[in-house]
Amino acid sequence: PGPLPFAPLVETVVMREEAIPEVKSYPKELASPRFASVLAGGKNTGLVVAKKTAESASYDTLLIDLNRDGDLASSESVNLKLTERPAQGGKKLVMAMSDTARVGAGAGAVPIRFEFRDNPGFPLSARITYFPYVEAKITLGADTVLVAVLDKDLDGAYGGASDLWTVAGSGAWGSRPEG
Repeated sequence: PGPLPFAPLVETVVMREEAIPEVKSYPKELASPRFASVLAGGKNTGLVVAKKTAESASYDTLLIDLNRDGDLASSESVNLKLTERPAQGGKKLVMAMSDTARVGAGAGAVPIRFEFRDNPGFPLSARITYFPYVEAKITLGADTVLVAVLDKDLDGAYGGASDLWTVAGSGAWGSRPEG
């Protein structure tokens, strides 16, 4: 159907060495943890970027408090795709992008994507992309329709008073990949 008429909301945060209140616990075997809190779905959500071992050359682990209970278990690890490229002074820049994660529970879960950069000489930072809409195919009687909710006020929550809902019949969205 072509490009979306909306750009996603993006937030950048600096990862801190000090623990934060949103993260009560995390796997202690991780090395060099860095912490940040982001607003997802109108609630603060803790995240930790770390190295799997002290010998790891790069940050290779991302934990997101998907259920927002403050306990970041290994099961809340999000897959990362690591990319390295040369940086100034013969050093390397490591970038990582996560798969899309759903933060929160049930219908209020917010889809977000994280990426971070380990750039020599700069603080470790994470960039969080909030998607401006969610969509689902549902069956109404004998018809399958596409329902989309646009996060118009960009608060990361869908279904607020100013957010927009739309329904399209099966012929309106053309050929789309399933998922």
